[in-house]
Amino acid sequence: MDYSKPFNFLKKLPPKLNSLYKTKSKSGLVVSNKSKSKKDFDPVTNFDRAFEKYIRSLINKKFPKDSIIGEEFEDKFSSNNYKWSIDPIDGTRAFVIGAPTWSNLISLSFEERSLVGLANFPELSKYYINDKKKILLF
Repeated sequence: MDYSKPFNFLKKLPPKLNSLYKTKSKSGLVVSNKSKSKKDFDPVTNFDRAFEKYIRSLINKKFPKDSIIGEEFEDKFSSNNYKWSIDPIDGTRAFVIGAPTWSNLISLSFEERSLVGLANFPELSKYYINDKKKILLF
């Protein structure tokens, strides 16, 4: 199976995500609780939603027939067995307190088998991208 197209897509994504982060940072942080329980706090921010909306739009343009599963918006399903998974900000609590260890996580699977993935760390200016054969650090 050739997955060079999604690999190259993910490889070009970090500068775009980092640019969005810098632009969005000027507008301020809004934190809310998405937990249904009054006892629990499950933070979500305006950045989580902005990242996921942006990532979804890019995936939809490049891979319109693929499913997309995310944390902040309704899932989009298709029948072609390709599924993108998005965690727009992995480490939202760290993000909220200003720790640099949060990341954007995006992966593509086919028939429930992982093909490629990206972990982008905007604050650290690093990202990892992997396929079945290797992990690359940039």
